[in-house]
Formats: sequence, C-alpha cells, structure tokens
Amino acid sequence: MNKIFIAIGILLLLVIIGVAGYFYTSKRVVQKPLTLESLLSKVKGRIKISSPCIQNNSMIPDEFTCKGKNKIPKLVWENVPSGTKSFVLTMYDPDAPMGTFYHG
Repeated sequence: MNKIFIAIGILLLLVIIGVAGYFYTSKRVVQKPLTLESLLSKVKGRIKISSPCIQNNSMIPDEFTCKGKNKIPKLVWENVPSGTKSFVLTMYDPDAPMGTFYHG
C-alpha cells in the first residue's frame, strides 16, 4: 500500500509541475515571481486524477501490469485549469523485478 501512496505523491508532484509550466508560459502578466507556494495556492484541491479500472487504495490489477496484458488503464482528469495542453505522468516503482524503475 505504501507503493501506491508513493506513486500518488509523485503523480501529484508531476501534475503540479505541469500546471506550473502552464502558469509560467501563459500570456498573463505576473507581478510576483512564480514560487511553489503561489502555484500550490492556485491548484490545491482542484485537479483530480482517477481510473475506473483501479480501485482507490488497492493494488493495480494484473491486466495493467507485466504479469498480465500490460494494458494502459483509462485515466480521468477532473478540474483541469483552462489552457492546460498536456500532462506528464510518471510512476515510481521501487519493487520492479529488475530494481527501481520509473514508468513514464
């Protein structure tokens, strides 16, 4: 279960970084330098990612792993800031068969 929390934490960090790119490159006039704190205040609690294929706080079903068909689960993004063009999703896998692995 700790692996899931680690993966979710990394996912949220990557979403925040992606949104930071949007705010940093947008044509808005920014009077203050962009900081992590100012970015978090804009997106905190707004973006949600889920999958109808994976139950919350459970192991990823085998069909979405190398033990099964290695399929890509459907992801649902909610409350995405307008103007967002893309996301980056990377999963940290500390117990991969060949050692720590980053899925991206």
